[in-house]
Amino acid sequence: MSARRTRASEPSVASLREMPEVHDWSRAKRNPYAHGRRVRILDADLAKAFADSTSVNDALRELLAVRAVVRKRGRAA
Repeated sequence: MSARRTRASEPSVASLREMPEVHDWSRAKRNPYAHGRRVRILDADLAKAFADSTSVNDALRELLAVRAVVRKRGRAA
Protein backbone atom coordinates (compact mmCIF):
# COMPACT_ATOMS: atom_id res chain seq x y z
CA MET A 1 0.00 0.00 0.00
CA SER A 2 1.54 3.28 -1.01
CA ALA A 3 1.15 6.36 1.12
CA ARG A 4 -0.05 9.39 -0.74
CA ARG A 5 1.55 12.69 -0.06
CA THR A 6 -0.74 15.66 -0.17
CA ARG A 7 0.57 19.09 -0.91
CA ALA A 8 0.00 21.68 1.75
CA SER A 9 -1.96 24.53 0.28
CA GLU A 10 -1.54 28.13 1.30
CA PRO A 11 -3.74 29.15 4.25
CA SER A 12 -6.82 31.14 3.42
CA VAL A 13 -7.18 34.78 4.40
CA ALA A 14 -9.97 33.85 6.82
CA SER A 15 -7.82 31.27 8.60
CA LEU A 16 -4.92 33.74 8.87
CA ARG A 17 -7.26 36.19 10.61
CA GLU A 18 -8.20 33.51 13.14
CA MET A 19 -4.60 32.64 13.99
CA PRO A 20 -3.20 34.20 17.14
CA GLU A 21 -0.51 36.82 16.87
CA VAL A 22 2.99 35.33 16.80
CA HIS A 23 5.49 36.67 19.32
CA ASP A 24 9.25 36.57 18.99
CA TRP A 25 10.55 34.95 22.21
CA SER A 26 14.16 34.63 21.02
CA ARG A 27 15.33 37.51 23.24
CA ALA A 28 13.25 36.53 26.29
CA LYS A 29 14.97 36.18 29.66
CA ARG A 30 14.04 34.04 32.63
CA ASN A 31 12.64 35.80 35.68
CA PRO A 32 15.56 36.03 38.15
CA TYR A 33 13.11 36.03 41.07
CA ALA A 34 11.33 32.80 40.08
CA HIS A 35 13.03 30.12 42.14
CA GLY A 36 9.97 28.22 43.32
CA ARG A 37 9.74 30.16 46.56
CA ARG A 38 8.09 33.35 47.68
CA VAL A 39 10.17 36.45 47.11
CA ARG A 40 9.61 39.91 48.52
CA ILE A 41 11.19 42.87 46.79
CA LEU A 42 12.51 45.62 49.05
CA ASP A 43 12.41 49.28 48.15
CA ALA A 44 15.79 50.76 47.29
CA ASP A 45 16.20 52.62 50.61
CA LEU A 46 15.49 49.44 52.60
CA ALA A 47 17.79 47.36 50.42
CA LYS A 48 20.62 49.76 51.26
CA ALA A 49 19.92 49.41 54.99
CA PHE A 50 20.08 45.59 54.97
CA ALA A 51 23.08 43.69 53.67
CA ASP A 52 21.29 40.42 52.93
CA SER A 53 18.13 38.40 53.54
CA THR A 54 19.47 37.14 56.90
CA SER A 55 19.66 40.67 58.27
CA VAL A 56 16.14 41.40 57.03
CA ASN A 57 14.83 38.24 58.68
CA ASP A 58 16.60 39.05 61.96
CA ALA A 59 15.15 42.57 61.99
CA LEU A 60 11.63 41.29 61.30
CA ARG A 61 11.94 38.67 64.07
CA GLU A 62 12.99 41.39 66.50
CA LEU A 63 10.02 43.49 65.42
CA LEU A 64 7.67 40.57 66.03
CA ALA A 65 9.18 40.03 69.50
CA VAL A 66 8.71 43.71 70.38
CA ARG A 67 5.15 43.61 69.10
CA ALA A 68 4.40 40.57 71.29
CA VAL A 69 5.78 42.37 74.37
CA VAL A 70 3.76 45.50 73.63
CA ARG A 71 0.57 43.44 73.22
CA LYS A 72 1.16 41.66 76.54
CA ARG A 73 1.67 44.98 78.34
CA GLY A 74 -1.50 46.33 76.76
CA ARG A 75 -3.56 43.39 78.08
CA ALA A 76 -2.15 43.60 81.62
CA ALA A 77 -3.06 47.27 82.02
